[in-house]
Amino acid sequence: MDAADLAPLLPAEAPGLLRFARRLTRTTADAEDLVQDTLTRAIERAHIFRGESSLATWLHRIEHHLAVDGARQVREVPMDDVVTATDVEHRWSQDECTVYAEALVTRAETREELEDALVHLPLVHRTAWRRPSIVCAGGG
Repeated sequence: MDAADLAPLLPAEAPGLLRFARRLTRTTADAEDLVQDTLTRAIERAHIFRGESSLATWLHRIEHHLAVDGARQVREVPMDDVVTATDVEHRWSQDECTVYAEALVTRAETREELEDALVHLPLVHRTAWRRPSIVCAGGG
């Protein structure tokens, strides 16, 4: 495929790329930049797209690689979140600490708080996270 054939297909893929980029980055601006870089890279390398996977899969792979490369350059180190081993041990000894998913979700009062917590995970963990499917009472 060449760039002229690929370019008209890209606008339809942008919303999915932006959703994924928001999970990989800390700000909306960074997510938008990542999508722009992804689309630029795709156009530059359109000639290597062989169609063995879907266009969306190929674009998401490019986006993931760009995010990982960017994280390697920045080496995220949140200085205000440094916790000592003693702090961790103390927190885990408290009754309100748990690893049960239901309890963790219940504690997250809003979706915004949950997404904020997820965006503070290291990039490798953010890329592995997928939105859970909705399970309705009664097995639906």
